Amino acid sequence: GLPCAAPDQVRQGAMIEFIDIDRGTPPGRLVEVVSLVSGVTRGVLARLQPAADALGPVSGARFNGLTVDFADLGLTDARLPTFMRMMARQMRGKAPALIAQGLAERMHLDMAEEAGFTHAGIRAAPKTVTRQVA
Repeated sequence: GLPCAAPDQVRQGAMIEFIDIDRGTPPGRLVEVVSLVSGVTRGVLARLQPAADALGPVSGARFNGLTVDFADLGLTDARLPTFMRMMARQMRGKAPALIAQGLAERMHLDMAEEAGFTHAGIRAAPKTVTRQVA
């Protein structure tokens, strides 16, 4: 029910990302929901928790992509490649698109590619507003 959007427009252009999937989510329920939603959208993604056992809650569901947000992890540049490799190794073969998002700088794109991610994005720096004192 998107206003001013025909079902064909949604099917061709909308993607849905499930976030905040916790370990208590029944895997069968995710399989059911992904099956229903994938018929009316272009794709269905799941954002994984950045952890060693990240795939537990999403196992069995046929997501088009799996994402990991690296923005708030606070890892140093020295530890980031190892963590990226661990996450990509878990995700490999579970979905066609493996996405590293929220990267801090351009060189992290190369790290993501080397780790095995198919897509990556840099988080834009927040805009600063300067007030003029009258």
